[in-house]
Amino acid sequence: MRTVTMSGQTSVTTLENGLHYVQSTPDNPVVGQVEPFVGRGRIQMLSNGQLEVTQTRRVRRKPEYRGDYLSFSRGNDGYDRVSFITPSELRADMPRLLQKDVAKLLVYLEEMISSKKKRV
Repeated sequence: MRTVTMSGQTSVTTLENGLHYVQSTPDNPVVGQVEPFVGRGRIQMLSNGQLEVTQTRRVRRKPEYRGDYLSFSRGNDGYDRVSFITPSELRADMPRLLQKDVAKLLVYLEEMISSKKKRV
């Protein structure tokens, strides 16, 4: 664990769309003082100007089914997702590839549904 304390100026701007833009500028900028990062998380600014940024990790679930160019996964939000990804060189073959992979996914889903019915 490494903590770097910097003094400087922070400006908070409310944009036209209602979102906030926060920029912090250190008094003595030094290259390499902190490791740059981009991430997602929670930002909390108190009314006294104290700013707290907590980075969170994105939890990705592995696909339940993976075909040649298609994958199926269940989301924590109650939605199932089907993703179809091909290299741009195969753009002309997309209809055939999609049809082939969707047929395989449908077989997988039908088997999954029938196995659940047998258990009940």
